Amino acid sequence: MSIQASRAIALITLLVALGLYLVAFPGKESTGSLPSPAAESPVATQAPQSPAEAVQAAPPADADVHQSTVLEETQGDTEAPGEDIHFALSLEESTHHLVRGTGSADIGAFAFESKRLPSNEVELVILLQQEDLEDIEMTAYFDLANFTMELDGQKRILNTQHKQLLDLASAGLEDEFRKQYDGYDLPEHALMLSQMMAYWSVSPEGYVHEKRVIVSR
Repeated sequence: MSIQASRAIALITLLVALGLYLVAFPGKESTGSLPSPAAESPVATQAPQSPAEAVQAAPPADADVHQSTVLEETQGDTEAPGEDIHFALSLEESTHHLVRGTGSADIGAFAFESKRLPSNEVELVILLQQEDLEDIEMTAYFDLANFTMELDGQKRILNTQHKQLLDLASAGLEDEFRKQYDGYDLPEHALMLSQMMAYWSVSPEGYVHEKRVIVSR
């Protein structure tokens, strides 16, 4: 397993461990106790795109065909097995640097994008849509080198259908990634995307998703 994949898993473990703390104590910044990562060669930092730009970003024209797999929309359609809810997932692009797609169900629709930046950072955005309700945008930013994360739900509350969509999306993406990366570690941005969907899908009822900054020291 790569160093960056190990750090991604460690961040997810920290996030789950702090979940109850964040619900009980809604402070703006929390700290964890994970050990500091080993020093690496400095990499130039690239400013993250805004969430709106991320959703609308065009796919890169120079994707490496030897290290990435671009899935056609028809190939990415996945029906949720054994579910009463009619659900379809379209994984429009999945490379070693970018994952993008959409999904729809009887209870709503969603779009997602997750990308790995050159400076060992991951930025993701998930847009949830339901008829007659305002769209909800959930974003997350991870600094894998410094073990920090920022989560922002724009002070919105996820209803039962939103969480069902996230749960179905997480399961569908894990299935697609398992087939795509059979025998290999998932890229960090792919792993973080499916895990954040799963994490948000079990939000406590009525929980307000404010901006959270979590720092491990």
